[in-house]
Amino acid sequence: MHEEVRSRDPHSLLPLLALATLFPGIWAGRALRGQDAFPGEPADRTSVAPEQAEDGAPERYQESGKEAAGTAAGPLVVPPDVIHRIQIQLMDGAELNRQECRLIGMDDSQIKSLAGAVSDCVSRWREREKMAVKVIPSSQPGLLLHIPAADAKTVEAEYDALMQRVREDAGPALEPLVHMRLTDGYTPRSQSNIGTGMLNVLTGGFGSLDRFIRITPTGDGGWSYEVTDIVPYRLDGVAADESIFGKFGESLSIDSRRTYLSGRDAAAISHLPTP
Repeated sequence: MHEEVRSRDPHSLLPLLALATLFPGIWAGRALRGQDAFPGEPADRTSVAPEQAEDGAPERYQESGKEAAGTAAGPLVVPPDVIHRIQIQLMDGAELNRQECRLIGMDDSQIKSLAGAVSDCVSRWREREKMAVKVIPSSQPGLLLHIPAADAKTVEAEYDALMQRVREDAGPALEPLVHMRLTDGYTPRSQSNIGTGMLNVLTGGFGSLDRFIRITPTGDGGWSYEVTDIVPYRLDGVAADESIFGKFGESLSIDSRRTYLSGRDAAAISHLPTP
């Protein structure tokens, strides 16, 4: 076989080599634009769903700073109809994920500015929760906490200021994507959003949701924090005592629920009381 290949006219191979070189570029370009690489195949190649680790948390993909810096040559321009399908992790614990921002085309000055806005927001959120948290008497091991929703004007001012920074720092091309994965969600004047923004989820809608937390021991000596967020109007006439935890998902609808572990998720719960 090898002899046969060598005996061919080298010029006859040029069309094949050109096609082999061109094919990956066509496929990648169409994938980013959400178009089919081949007729009849699904168009959704703009994202890859994160694999699930054994604890249920998304598996984090590791990439060196050199690889991240060389990935994006300019801001990613995303058609509106595929915004919801692009999965990026814009928060790393309680901080802006700078590497993910670079991957979508933000430069260092943009990232530094937005990271500062996120850090300031997180600091204010922690202080509000520390000041407002109430311990609910319980006969069970662990601790029950209630953090009432913040004043609506305070929340809206926080949200509006942060959205202004998103508009300025992400720019018109990236603002819709950054908003969807960072700030989108609940506020007092918008309680029907899908709540996918990681900063919005972390802060309970920037303080717009009532937050109930059940802290229980884990087998490894740590603590599990089950956080249930509820729009305040659902609590009309409902006593915020130990019995309310048995009503979640039954007679009382919930708007969001997550579980944090003391060792893994310290950034999200280290400001709260411990048993």
